[in-house]
Amino acid sequence: MIVNIFPTPVYEEHLELDNTALIQSLNSVPQVRYNSNNSPTTTARSILEFEEFSELKKQIVSHSKKFIFDELGFCPLELYVTSSWYNIHHKDDFSQPHQHPNSFYSGVYYLEIPEGDSGTFYFMKFHNTVCSESFAPDIMIPSPTTSQKVNFHTPPGTLLIFPSHVWHGVTPNNTNGRRVTIAFNLHVRGLVSGLNTKYLELR
Repeated sequence: MIVNIFPTPVYEEHLELDNTALIQSLNSVPQVRYNSNNSPTTTARSILEFEEFSELKKQIVSHSKKFIFDELGFCPLELYVTSSWYNIHHKDDFSQPHQHPNSFYSGVYYLEIPEGDSGTFYFMKFHNTVCSESFAPDIMIPSPTTSQKVNFHTPPGTLLIFPSHVWHGVTPNNTNGRRVTIAFNLHVRGLVSGLNTKYLELR
């Protein structure tokens, strides 16, 4: 029997929302390509504060609290959205492997996904947990235990929430359609720990 230790938690849920108004609002928000020139994004970094996103924000915060406090068991704190933005992938656009610094948890909501190979969201790790970094035999039967990369199927309405330090990215959009998502970061306020050696209160 194999017992996997120190797993990485990812929360996945499908939201029953009407994305039409959210997609339409994208046309009124200024866009710019990332410095890496891999895809466009919106200049606004508080998309979820827009009125038309109030229900989506409410559900994101609700599911995040359920995941972080109820299921993972962190001490109750005030959870809030620090930033949120659109990512728009046209043909050949992608997201390179990256993390989200200065955040506690992060997430992405899928608004518009064209048919075909429009890109795959993935998580990856750069450290090997099944053998030494200096000795890595080929793996003949990939599994979640041995894989360095895990793909997620993300149709419209999918919500993913994950620890901000986890590396993730999106493969290139090979269609002529537009792939649209909303990304967000979360942080907390309150007494993070009351223990003398690691006391921390965030306000």
